[in-house]
Amino acid sequence: MNSFREEGYRFINKKFPACFVFEKIDDKAPITRIDYREFEKASEYQNYIQLFSDMDWTVVSSSKNSGVHYFQQNDPNSEDFIYSNKESYAEIYKRYGQQAVNWSIIFLFFFTIFSTGGNSYSLFKPKTAFFTPGLWEMTGWQFWSSFIFEIPFALMRLLSKVIWLVLAAWMGFEAFVNKRKYNDLIHNSN
Repeated sequence: MNSFREEGYRFINKKFPACFVFEKIDDKAPITRIDYREFEKASEYQNYIQLFSDMDWTVVSSSKNSGVHYFQQNDPNSEDFIYSNKESYAEIYKRYGQQAVNWSIIFLFFFTIFSTGGNSYSLFKPKTAFFTPGLWEMTGWQFWSSFIFEIPFALMRLLSKVIWLVLAAWMGFEAFVNKRKYNDLIHNSN
């Protein structure tokens, strides 16, 4: 996002799910920072927004329920970092880590559902993912045309199980990395 800033574009909005809107400006574009925080109460959210406003940051895109908040500097000469101490900065990693744990659990849940369902195909027996009747008894052109036609579907059947496990492992790794960063910041701040 800040690479667009260097080219003279100012971030003006984020549209769902991941469409960012920029505008070309003549002046130096303000720095944009992202924070992640969820709120249960509207009053907590309003206090949060007011805190950043008091520190001379403007909300560009945010909502109480989104969890992701985009801020821009009002004064280019002010501090260009949102957090002023290590404890506040460490809390970012703590929140990211918790979010990664939550996603990891969700992905493991999906992996469990897809792995224990009534699916008769297995990664260890790839032939079971091919549903064309009599495929393995066919020969010549008939075999190859049926086999090639079926490959994308067989791969989707096989990988639909694995992708959830890969995503869960990736989120678990992200949680681990963020936990280490959090611990490093907390222990080095003393």
